[in-house]
Amino acid sequence: MAGTIKTAIKAYYAERGVGAPEPDYVDLGLADGDLEGKYFKYSQGSFTWEASYFGDPEPVLDYTITITSPHVTVPPVLYLTEKGFSETP
Repeated sequence: MAGTIKTAIKAYYAERGVGAPEPDYVDLGLADGDLEGKYFKYSQGSFTWEASYFGDPEPVLDYTITITSPHVTVPPVLYLTEKGFSETP
């Protein structure tokens, strides 16, 4: 699910360009049911993110997606950044 959000963030900034405001669920084209899988049912509150795309002449996309799982207690929170998944932001 976090990978879907990551891909949507990349597409959002590719379409809107440098300096675009941080996207929300609607900007990313995500509806409530889009975060429900076969084994896990997440809500929009399970995922939050910070994202920005700035820089000249080489723009850099920075993002941190925070995943708070209602189903897993260890670790209860994971982060996905451009470096991959981790337990710390």
